[in-house]
Amino acid sequence: MESNKKYGYLIQWLIGIGDLIVLNILFFIVYYGLNSIHTLAITGSLREVVLLLNFCYLVNPFFPSLKMKKEMRANFDILLSEYPSGLNVNSLLIAKYFGLAQQYVCPGNGAAELIKYLVDELTGCLGVVYPTFEEYPNRMQEDKVIAYVPQNKDFSYTADDLMAFFAVVC
Repeated sequence: MESNKKYGYLIQWLIGIGDLIVLNILFFIVYYGLNSIHTLAITGSLREVVLLLNFCYLVNPFFPSLKMKKEMRANFDILLSEYPSGLNVNSLLIAKYFGLAQQYVCPGNGAAELIKYLVDELTGCLGVVYPTFEEYPNRMQEDKVIAYVPQNKDFSYTADDLMAFFAVVC
């Protein structure tokens, strides 16, 4: 039991440091350590799998901007001691920073929360292209989800494909 706990902390540490190289090495260790029945879902070459892992890595090189970083440094003590602000304050600050009207800002704590707000406001059906982030169909009543699944090997589709499909079913 103590040994498993140590490995659990090691894995948490490896994932926590967020180094893509370490994550790729960890992936290979896990991939080769598993029985082939557990890796059947992984198709294609390992290079494709690593590219998929890289694609899923949560990085945005364009955010935050230098101006925002300076603002956060200048206000670090206030941000640290007075967080979290209310939704009103957050939407007002975001609107001011990006030059938007406050009524058009919807701050959230991640994609799932924002999708929930969106789906709560929808009336009628929701068209979903599969494969998808499952939060969209999971938040909607099952009978209100209209699924489009591309009928080809690589799940590709065009805007014309979507317009033709949803024009008929909606």
